[in-house]
Amino acid sequence: MCASASTSHENVVKASMPLLRRQQGVAIVLALLLMVLAVTLTASLFLPQHVWLRETENLAAAVRARALHRAVLDAERQILRLDAMTHGPVTIAGGTWSRPADTGPMTAPLPAAQAAGRILIRVSDAQGRFNLTNLATHGQPDAAQTEIFRQLLQAAGLDTTLAERAASAIAGTQAASGMAWQGPMAYQRLDDLRAIDGFDDRVLAALRQRVVVLPERTAINVNTASRDVLAAALTPALAATLADGRDRAYLRDHADIAGRLPDAAPAGLAALDVKSAYFLVELHIAIGRMALDSETLVRRRWDSRIRDGDDDRLLPTRIVWTRAL
Repeated sequence: MCASASTSHENVVKASMPLLRRQQGVAIVLALLLMVLAVTLTASLFLPQHVWLRETENLAAAVRARALHRAVLDAERQILRLDAMTHGPVTIAGGTWSRPADTGPMTAPLPAAQAAGRILIRVSDAQGRFNLTNLATHGQPDAAQTEIFRQLLQAAGLDTTLAERAASAIAGTQAASGMAWQGPMAYQRLDDLRAIDGFDDRVLAALRQRVVVLPERTAINVNTASRDVLAAALTPALAATLADGRDRAYLRDHADIAGRLPDAAPAGLAALDVKSAYFLVELHIAIGRMALDSETLVRRRWDSRIRDGDDDRLLPTRIVWTRAL
């Protein structure tokens, strides 16, 4: 009887073994699921904090970049004043205003991810380019200035009929003499010319270093203009003569220009000057993951009463516009 009972117990144990194994497997799977759930919950708690930290770092970098942008522009305006105090009304290539600046890597009191930064500065004389505002006056296209633009287009390998289109479009934004203007807004930047048929990305890219749009009519500064801009206003031969001569001694006034170009046509000489009032400041400011690229047009006024730079009110500068690149 004892043997029979022992055998029966063994049979029961053997029969229950598969059930125990299944229960152990379920317990392991449940434990793994609980562990995955715990890890997921923990990660979900830390993820918003990580995102918030990144957003805070980016916000701090953006604020600092904007502050640096304002500070650098103020410094460049002071440099333009200093240059005028040094050279008077004449603007020359290689002056204090024209020196590019690269701070190189710089450190800042920011988190390690944003501790390094860089500031790149490039200033160019806007009047070293042809001013498209010259294409019309009082609502009428200017034939002489349109011809200069046509020569520039030809030198760049572009459609020369764009000169007449641009002149007509710019004339359409101006009032006739003595009349109040209620028409379209004037063009302010080169990119605004996209509204004119034919001025696509390729054309604007080819013209960007040759032309500019300024708030008023201006002459071309012979001391800073490129050879192709001078050639459009004069002839290639006269432009070469002028460019070669200014490398030895910059031009000081209209009489100096006329003396070096005795064969130049009066219309060509009338388009030239030695002074500049408008300058383009290009900035690249990088801090950590943030980068700020901009272009700013600065106007510098000259007052002949200034003496030795003792009165900044006689040499004001102002920002005409600034745009992100």
